[in-house]
Amino acid sequence: HARNVKKVSIKPILKDKNILLLLLFLFAGQFIFSFYLNFYMIYITRDLNFPGWAWGLCALFQVFGEIPFFLLFNKLYKKFGIQKIVFVAISFGIIRYLALGFFTSIPLVLLTSLLTGALPTVLLYSLVIYLNDTVAPEIKATSQTFIYSLGIFLPKILAGILGGFLSQAMGIKNMLYVCALISV
Repeated sequence: HARNVKKVSIKPILKDKNILLLLLFLFAGQFIFSFYLNFYMIYITRDLNFPGWAWGLCALFQVFGEIPFFLLFNKLYKKFGIQKIVFVAISFGIIRYLALGFFTSIPLVLLTSLLTGALPTVLLYSLVIYLNDTVAPEIKATSQTFIYSLGIFLPKILAGILGGFLSQAMGIKNMLYVCALISV
């Protein structure tokens, strides 16, 4: 019960341009990653005629691609800062979505899957670390809820709805190129 607890405003979060910029990147990254999760399996099995197990290997390789990030993040964060880490993640995202649109062989798609988890994972983790380092302790929980609501859940919903409409209108392969543009 919060009767005797001091009210906390989220205005400091909304006034921090770095947080808002990271949130915008997270929103875009989560939108395109959610599109990928929702529709890429359809593309590789229907349009590229890959066997169903190829999607399972793609998911496995995605996880393998995230491991170096988690092992090295703290060192990279201290050495390069959040902006350079996010820039590299966005660059990986652009390369990845372009490659997914061009590659039509299982080995190349699997190699590309190593870059898959980098963009959404790096963006979310970077924003969480940045929030923990910069916001006042009394608004940390509120800021986490704020970024998960606007940076994770909303893009997932929109990716499902808009991604479905746009995939029907443009085709999934062309939407992969749109995802590369969104990464920019």
